[in-house]
Amino acid sequence: MASPMKKLMKKAHHSKYVLLLMRHAKAEAPEMGDDWGRGLTDKGLKQAKIMAKGLESLKLVPDYIVCSSANRTEQTLKRMLKRFGDAPVVESRKSLYDGGMQSVMDELQAVRGDVHTTMIVGHEPTMSMAAQWLSSPDSDPDVL
Repeated sequence: MASPMKKLMKKAHHSKYVLLLMRHAKAEAPEMGDDWGRGLTDKGLKQAKIMAKGLESLKLVPDYIVCSSANRTEQTLKRMLKRFGDAPVVESRKSLYDGGMQSVMDELQAVRGDVHTTMIVGHEPTMSMAAQWLSSPDSDPDVL
């Protein structure tokens, strides 16, 4: 019997479009007044590398990535791009830091039709809310 990840990968490759929603990796504790500039911890740098390796092994390297312009999200993406190379088109948006669900919906509306795999790298709680709002029973890997 195939693993749930292999089933998910097969389903993703047969889909016209794939959306990957990702929260930044583990970040430093916030300092007074500088949430924007927080960087990744050593653990966060490792997490980003592991995530990129996993997506690459599943052949789910994004064609298009849009990322919050906060320091920790850009560091997460930079670490992942070391694995992905120059293949993905990358955009940075401040709105993904402070724009909530509307910013995610705006980004999705702007994705070109020829893009198969889109990744949005953002923050909580917006990424979880977006996953919940955009998912359907068909997207649940336990239902495969």
